Amino acid sequence: MNYFDAHTWIGRWPFAFCDVHSPATLSTHLKKHGIRQALVSPLDAVFAPEPGPANADLLRETRGLMALHPVPVINPALGNWREELANAAGDPRVRAVRLLPNYHNYRLKLRAVDELMQAALERGLRVIIQARLIDERHEYHAMMIKGVPVKELDTFLQLHAKTPVLVSDEASTAIRGSLLGGVARQYHVPARPSSGAPAGVRLAHALPHCCSGAGKVGYSCGIAG
Repeated sequence: MNYFDAHTWIGRWPFAFCDVHSPATLSTHLKKHGIRQALVSPLDAVFAPEPGPANADLLRETRGLMALHPVPVINPALGNWREELANAAGDPRVRAVRLLPNYHNYRLKLRAVDELMQAALERGLRVIIQARLIDERHEYHAMMIKGVPVKELDTFLQLHAKTPVLVSDEASTAIRGSLLGGVARQYHVPARPSSGAPAGVRLAHALPHCCSGAGKVGYSCGIAG
């Protein structure tokens, strides 16, 4: 089976003593579990004032690692998002960018998000909406960040029905149920996490569909661990 992990990160999660993966160690880790390729984003971009430096490090440090496809993080609430998107699109390895509305404190109905979606489409980039990074039950007590609401996602997907979108989430049954239920009937969602993946790893078969045609919505959950 040719596995493709759509939800991997490099760097340190600041609220847990987990292994810190560099691109090189992540590539080795994925290979050990039979995963040939993966999308990877930088955790440093989650909490930084702006994601540019972390994106630059990601693009530099993943060069030569053919198994890793860099996915820069874009924050449309910042005034420099167009520059960041252009920098991402300037690297031929980049096929998608990731948005983190809840961690970067904006809503999907923000006008700049609509503008970013159009700009990404024009540049041939796919968009990943990170609905949740961690189960709220394991969130640091002083930083309770809720996932992107399902209704907000539904409205967003209806508005951008022609743009391929991958919704990435830490195993939310509410979002998965919606995307694979009512929303799926409209958007033809072809995704389910793989039940045959190694322990601790959930994979999205949605990615090839999401990245190959318009009018598609994919869903992925979990992270290699």
